[in-house]
Amino acid sequence: MKKYLSNFKFNEQHLEKLADLLAEMNTSKIYLIRAIELLDWADELSNSFSFDRNGKKLKIQQLLNSQ
Repeated sequence: MKKYLSNFKFNEQHLEKLADLLAEMNTSKIYLIRAIELLDWADELSNSFSFDRNGKKLKIQQLLNSQ
């Protein structure tokens, strides 16, 4: 996935929005797992820690645990 998306030159904001969409769909565990991966990748690209992204990851993890 990372290699595929890197072809599109997405920045961290794009990755966050894509992760938000996957998390909102919440139709399967794989979407939630991919959303967390995208947020991790956004952290890598930005070279910084984001409390907002971390909060999103925690919410998604809670959704995963409840399924």
